[in-house]
Amino acid sequence: MRALTSFQELYCVSNKTAPVTTEELRSAEASIGTAFPAGYAELMLTFGEGDIDGYIRPYRPQRIVEELKMTREALAYDFWEEGTIRLTPEQKARLVPFADTIDSDLLAFLPEKPSEIYAFPRHKTELFKLGPSFLDVVNWVSSSGIIVQPFECTFFQPWNDYASLRLDHPSAYFEIEEMKSIFENLGRPDLLTVKEQSIDFFLRNYGARLSYLLHNDYLQFIVNFDSETADDFLSLLKTVLRDTGFQVTESNRVKVPENFL
Repeated sequence: MRALTSFQELYCVSNKTAPVTTEELRSAEASIGTAFPAGYAELMLTFGEGDIDGYIRPYRPQRIVEELKMTREALAYDFWEEGTIRLTPEQKARLVPFADTIDSDLLAFLPEKPSEIYAFPRHKTELFKLGPSFLDVVNWVSSSGIIVQPFECTFFQPWNDYASLRLDHPSAYFEIEEMKSIFENLGRPDLLTVKEQSIDFFLRNYGARLSYLLHNDYLQFIVNFDSETADDFLSLLKTVLRDTGFQVTESNRVKVPENFL
């Protein structure tokens, strides 16, 4: 599995990003009394808040400061007592949580040593010491398979006002190659990733990511796109999907016309 050497390698799903300012970073560092781990500032200054491949979710600096008391309280419990890595109650009280995963595993560092980053798994009682940089942490999370299933770091999804749809099919399960042929009717993708059980199709002009997962009898079809492109994108999507039998079963931040498909 390919490891990232820079966050600049990530494909950004949308042109509509909200990078943080240097002033916001410095203000947050002043509030918590330390610098952030290496690599965190690069990601925030480039993309802002969002997620990496839907799995890793770095917090915006302002959020870190505002939620510091609450997230520290979440780490105060004596839950992570197995393994060789231990933190004292005093150390836990100083931790700075700055990211989490899709499964709510927390990532935090000690202010006196930002190069030591700890992973607090939600479903394991063992603590993991990582670092020295946030990039190293991302590569560990994506490749180890310890706290989330292994994945290849490919894209960054900004959280700046995007809409989403969930689609289901009443009877049929389209194979991956069939969905690839359907998606190609949307136009030439800016990025296409095809795996044995999934396909992701990206169109940057719409800030769109179409994600289709087929595993045994489980079907998941999620479409994300920039809210401001909704009219044009939904018109295109309707043209491509109207004869396939898919139905919109859930929508977020967008009103889908009745009998859309």
